[in-house]
Formats: sequence, structure tokens, C-alpha cells
Amino acid sequence: MATQRGNVKLLIDIGNTRAKLYGLEGGALTLLKTSSHQQLPVDTESLLACRAYSQIWVASVAQSAVIAKLSEAVAPFAVNFNLVKTPRSAYGLINAYAKYESLGIDRWLAMLGGRQQCKRPFIVIDFGTAITVDLVDEFGQHKGGWIAPGYRAMTNVLLSDTSQVTADQAAVLSGSRLTFGVSTEQCVSEGIRSALIGYYQQAVTTAQTSLGSKIPVRVFLTGGDAAQLPAQILKQAQLSPELVLEGLAVYANAEKSSDY
Repeated sequence: MATQRGNVKLLIDIGNTRAKLYGLEGGALTLLKTSSHQQLPVDTESLLACRAYSQIWVASVAQSAVIAKLSEAVAPFAVNFNLVKTPRSAYGLINAYAKYESLGIDRWLAMLGGRQQCKRPFIVIDFGTAITVDLVDEFGQHKGGWIAPGYRAMTNVLLSDTSQVTADQAAVLSGSRLTFGVSTEQCVSEGIRSALIGYYQQAVTTAQTSLGSKIPVRVFLTGGDAAQLPAQILKQAQLSPELVLEGLAVYANAEKSSDY
């Protein structure tokens, strides 16, 4: 077991079903492993046994039992363990929620990652298990957001309520031009894709109107399904698949950790 700690930090983003483990060194993020919740403690132990990490930084939307098992697994390594919680404000970003702690840490960190890149108004659209939108103005004030069902949730509703309906995810997320389907499968695929496109377009329009500003709103796209969105959307926005990790890195890189 390594005992001398270096300057490399281990960042862990735990989502609803899976976790991503990254190394942070010299400002650069490197993907180390992708794990299931069940495998996460084992994979983390393996990484800690092979290399000395100075700190561990964790963001999680999973159940507390996942964190408990992870914390237990890393305890023998005596490495500094930090679980980031959503604050009222930190690092130039101000939470819009009255009950600030109820804002998902993934949404908070994605906004923080966007704020590091952009000092003008921006929105983060996360195409994940749910599709979320968050708007931030040029002063770093979070103006609120939306939450809607993601691709899988929309598909599952159709599959569970209508026994003869099927949908192919690749068909939904790969087409460059929206069309009308000529089979039930195509109709489902194109219908869901139209919902994703409409959600994006309405988010951008509403954000610009809400701010009442002529400054164009910048759009960051993240989440597991974002990279597969239609080409017309990807051309209009910045694809940032690791935006949550970039926000988590802000905490890990800070000289003082009083905000978490």
C-alpha cells in the first residue's frame, strides 16, 4: 500500500446508476475507470493501492449507502476524503433555490464548470436520466431551471403502457433531419427526437427572453445522451461531456475548502 502522498487527486462523480473516476494532476483530468455502484468500492481500492492520491473529492446523486460503502473502502488508506454538497454560493456562483441544499450537486457542479469558461449568460442542458436546464446570468446568479424526463424515461412510458410499441435508441439519437415515421417504431423514434429538439429550442428561447438582454446566451450540452443529439443542435452549442467533473475540479484545486 502506498504511503507517500503526491499531488494527484482522485475525483469521483457518482450518478444514478454509474460512477466515473478521474485523476486530477496539474489541472488536467484523466478518466481512470467507469464503475457500477456495486463495483465502485473495489475499483477505488484498486486505484489507491496502485498510486498515492493526496485527496479524494466526491460528488454523488446516489443513495447514501453508496457513499457509506465507498467511505469504508477508502478508510484504510488514510487519504483525505471530501464529499461536496450544494452550497448557497461558492466560487462566483449563486444558487437560486431558497432551499439551496435541495439543488442536485450534479446541476450545481455543471453550472460551476460552465462559469469557469463563460462570464456571459449561459445555460447548461444535461441530457441524462432526466433532462435538466439551468440558467446563469453574467453576474453568476443562477436564475432557475427545468427538469423533464430523459430519453429512457420517455421510452419506458411508451413501452410500459403500450405493449406493441418499441423504440430503438440508436434511431432516436442518430438522425440529422427530423422526419415523419412510416412505421410505429419510426414514429416513436422521431416523436422522442422531436421532443428533445423542442426542449432544447424552447430552453434557449426562454433563457434569452427571461434575461431581457441582447447578449447571446451560451449553451453547454452535457450528459450521457448529449453527444448523440441531432447535428443541428450540436452545431449551435458547446458539447461539454465532463462539465460536472470540471466543476468538481474547482473545489479540488481551491487552496481553501471552506465552501463545501
